[in-house]
Amino acid sequence: SYSYGATDFMTHGTGVTSAGVLLGDNAIDPNFTIVAGPGGYTGAARALTADGYPIVGAWVGNNATSRWIVPVNSDGDGSAPAGNYTYRTTFNLTGFDLASAKLTGFWATDNSGYIVLNGVVTGSTNNGFSSVTALTIGSGFQAGVNTLDFVVNNGGGPTGLLVNLSGTAVPLALS
Repeated sequence: SYSYGATDFMTHGTGVTSAGVLLGDNAIDPNFTIVAGPGGYTGAARALTADGYPIVGAWVGNNATSRWIVPVNSDGDGSAPAGNYTYRTTFNLTGFDLASAKLTGFWATDNSGYIVLNGVVTGSTNNGFSSVTALTIGSGFQAGVNTLDFVVNNGGGPTGLLVNLSGTAVPLALS
């Protein structure tokens, strides 16, 4: 639902430029970084090659507004060591009414995952890569920069994250 006077404070997904244009194969994602991972798998995330395994045959496909991302140092199919990978994005709510802030979208993970907003687990979980799961976050926001983490557990083999997000809030001048 869109509140009267609400404006977008963020609209982006994985595998897109800051302007929302889909990245090319293997391009570095400017919106998400991996801040924790097993065996030194931290840093940049890259858009997975669109027309190969595991996207074709196993994972839900890329779409017009987001692409699967994987650790930059993973194998060609996104294979990486088992363990948790924390993909992070940030957004700024300076000048917005925090009570009106809301994130909506969808996501998929290989293998399972959960979302953390500003260090607090939101309760939003995901258990698969063959379809997307809706997400809605309507609380836990703070003034200024907010941190949104997607913690993805890889049981072994390919791992990745697909997210599409939209954030709205009412500017303080309108609230």
